[in-house]
Amino acid sequence: MTPRTKRTPQKPQKKKQPKKRYNNYLTLKNLSITIAVLFVFIVTFSLLFIDQKEETVKQETKKEIDDKKYNQIIEEKMTQYISDGKLKFEEHTDEFQKDYIQIKEEAKKKEEILENKIEKIKEEILQTLSNKDEESKKLAQELVKKIDKEIAPIISKDEEQKPKTFDPNKPKMAIIIDDVSYKYQVKSILDIGYKVNMSFLPPTPRHDDSAKLAQKLPSYMVHLPLQASSFSHEEKDTLHIGDTLEKIDKRIQQIRNWYPQAKYINNHTGSKFTADEKSMDILMQVLKKYDFKFIDSRTTAQTVAQKYAQKYGVEFYSRNIFLDNQLEYEYIQGQLKKAVAIAHKTGFSIAIGHPHEQTIKVLKNSKNLLKNIELIYVDQL
Repeated sequence: MTPRTKRTPQKPQKKKQPKKRYNNYLTLKNLSITIAVLFVFIVTFSLLFIDQKEETVKQETKKEIDDKKYNQIIEEKMTQYISDGKLKFEEHTDEFQKDYIQIKEEAKKKEEILENKIEKIKEEILQTLSNKDEESKKLAQELVKKIDKEIAPIISKDEEQKPKTFDPNKPKMAIIIDDVSYKYQVKSILDIGYKVNMSFLPPTPRHDDSAKLAQKLPSYMVHLPLQASSFSHEEKDTLHIGDTLEKIDKRIQQIRNWYPQAKYINNHTGSKFTADEKSMDILMQVLKKYDFKFIDSRTTAQTVAQKYAQKYGVEFYSRNIFLDNQLEYEYIQGQLKKAVAIAHKTGFSIAIGHPHEQTIKVLKNSKNLLKNIELIYVDQL
């Protein structure tokens, strides 16, 4: 007999349990945990974002307060220097008073010459018309032509500054605020409530946002720092007499890049530079190259800006009045009245002021003085 092979006893197999399908659904517990984690994450992220935002706002506010505080200190010093008669700032030198007196005397002389010529010609007309014949009438007509010939050149010199769009029935005035550099200054000028031209100083480490602030405005100017005869607070990268064509070209190109929409430049300080023939010759040809027009702040009576603007075909105007040589309410308002009177007399005027608290206050409170004047941006010239 064949011996039987001994079978190894097999372990009973366990019944296979069906696999739980966690892939298809989440239990209520897991779903709650997931939502809770997401909620914590979102809240944490939001708090971090808010903290960061608050910190940024704090930094910006601090910078603005620091800037305002700095300018307040400068303003207080300026007020003190004015009262003591020691002010060394360019816009407040005695030269401006001499400048104003000189212009006033020249205007008076012109008026006297004009009056004398009119009286003389009137006498000739009266004598001629006494004959009352045809020949007399012809002579009278000739004398009328003579009036036009003799007087027209004198009047035309006074009308050189009229804008191309001059309407004799509605005088125009451009109010320019120089030295604009900070956000709070822009805000205070916008709060005046009517058209005021802001002239921005080019960016420096002290006011690095000046170009960015300008881009948000419908119209703006550039306040170009030029060398003064005597000035203790010179801006960085101020142009000096003796600067080469290459240096001046590079500076104006930089300004054009910063202020792509600007049409007009006016000078910050510059009593020495604008009186220098060679320097103004170079500057005007460079301004023409980069499509800038020029408004002479007239920081000196010896300025040759117009001469070289005409040489290179640069559109040119010059200021008539400085508003705030003295930081007193009555004085500033008096200067504004003079600017209005010039506009009524010649059809157009330019008044320049600065972002001082007192100047802004006067402009806000003087709307009644400007009711018969059309206030314009210089871009409208």
